[in-house]
Amino acid sequence: MATYAKGNKFITKFMVDGKRHTKMHDTKEEGEAWELQARAALKLGKPMPEQPTRVGGVDTGTMQNVLRSATTLHWNQLRRGGQKSVMNAGIFVDWVGPKTSPTDAFKQDKIRDFIRYLLEERGCSPITVNKYISAISILAKFSDVKSVKLPWFKPKEDRARKRYFTPEDEAEVVELLHRWGRERERDFFMFLNDTGLRPWSEAVPLTWDRCRADRVVDIVGKSGKLRDVPLTKRAALILARQPRGLSGPWTGLHAKAMSELWDRVVACIPRLDGVGPNRTVWYTCRHTFASRLVQAGEGYGHIGKLMDNSPAMIEKVYGHLDPKHLRDALNSLERYGNGTHLSLVSSS
Repeated sequence: MATYAKGNKFITKFMVDGKRHTKMHDTKEEGEAWELQARAALKLGKPMPEQPTRVGGVDTGTMQNVLRSATTLHWNQLRRGGQKSVMNAGIFVDWVGPKTSPTDAFKQDKIRDFIRYLLEERGCSPITVNKYISAISILAKFSDVKSVKLPWFKPKEDRARKRYFTPEDEAEVVELLHRWGRERERDFFMFLNDTGLRPWSEAVPLTWDRCRADRVVDIVGKSGKLRDVPLTKRAALILARQPRGLSGPWTGLHAKAMSELWDRVVACIPRLDGVGPNRTVWYTCRHTFASRLVQAGEGYGHIGKLMDNSPAMIEKVYGHLDPKHLRDALNSLERYGNGTHLSLVSSS
């Protein structure tokens, strides 16, 4: 069976006749059951099953039941984008508690606390938070709660998170974590800076069978597409020195505990603090990876493939760092200075 954890969900992958089949599930058991059903269907020439047969009764009046209804009646009917929305909705349901009643789950203070969790602990941008709110709005439609007010973020050009670590920032964080004896967390920090993986949904679920000498393979991003990410020499050395007793190099690193550790780091290095998107978090490592590639002159398309993002998004968020833009600005000044607009003032 090829079912393993990915964030708060489980992903099942297998190949038949050279074609890869992938699907997200709520539990490992569902994933394994789906693979058995899917393999049997393919062997008999029948259509692939949408989801495994569920066992057990209905948990009426709980968020778990609302999620199942929304998944079956709404998201599974969509041609694209449904699985990601199910994942976002599942994260909300797990956060409030699967057995929680919709009335309690959709309270204003609980939704605000969840959004704060997304921003501060998961490092989500306002645009990403809106995707979670969209999933919550669908859940609300399948509940008995009549009116749910959701705090949508209004899009603003300057809200995109642009903060990244300078080499000096990185060196100071590495030295601090080493001094505290947090060698594994130090390695995790450097690994994220060198790979650009999303900390909690891509790096932590990484298993040893997907680690190669020069790359990590079959990384499933937000788009649902598989990608390989090459390793720098430093990242390869970091993986090589991690203990093999766990299922993956970063197994056991929990977002909440890591967030608390980062609060200590920020307290010791005040310039890493800030308000909203200006505050550094573990996710800032991903922005550091992108920023360094843009500054090195890599193409937006190449960076987008490495990070599971569109070239347009890479250019929008990080394009101001592109050395080509700086050269164009300098050339504009040169042309301006060679005309009649600028003149030297005589010292006489």
